[in-house]
Amino acid sequence: GVIKGVKAMQHHLHNDWVKRVMYCCESDFFLSCSVNTETALFAGDIYLKKMHSFFKIRKGVCSVDFCNIKNIIATGGMDWTVRIWNPYVTTKATTVFRGHSSAVLHVMWTDQGQHIVSVDKGKNIKVWDVREHNCTQSIPARNVPMGHHPINVTFYSKKNDSIILANNMLAVFDRVKLEEDNDALESVSHEQPICTILYNSLFDVIVSASHDDMIHVWNVDNGEKVI
Repeated sequence: GVIKGVKAMQHHLHNDWVKRVMYCCESDFFLSCSVNTETALFAGDIYLKKMHSFFKIRKGVCSVDFCNIKNIIATGGMDWTVRIWNPYVTTKATTVFRGHSSAVLHVMWTDQGQHIVSVDKGKNIKVWDVREHNCTQSIPARNVPMGHHPINVTFYSKKNDSIILANNMLAVFDRVKLEEDNDALESVSHEQPICTILYNSLFDVIVSASHDDMIHVWNVDNGEKVI
């Protein structure tokens, strides 16, 4: 129906379901993404007159976020990859981050564009340093006890400097300084000193053994203990 004072507009832009839409008020354009390769990401103004660009990305895009401070876009893809884009250069990403082991469903800018937080389908969380081009922190799924349902919503709170995840449950991750994080300092993989570490290229895992005859097998991608 018609709502007084509200004007609705409709644009057919993607060849698949739209995964995310966001309006960037500081730059006066909006972003939308889908899991279609040819129309993976769209950036344009409301009337499609000043700006009208498509980004072709392999397997499409699941999530998108815009940093108005640096005027750059972050995307999370079905190909397990996080990318950074210049809104006016559609042919190639400026930065590519790899390390997830499943589709990246959520991306968030934090720290005024210094870091990107990404969450994949397996509930693994990674923090990427934009300046150094590396992963500064990985939170494996075993530390995200949110049941079997996928994470539907993510939010970064600037006020509290925390990450909020939600499905049928709610999880809040607060930033804690390393010297204050006693649990992190006391966290160990073995009860006794480690004597041997081997990498198994066939199964892409790391095997560690300690002096008390304990052997553990670790997932290389997310650091989770397999056995």
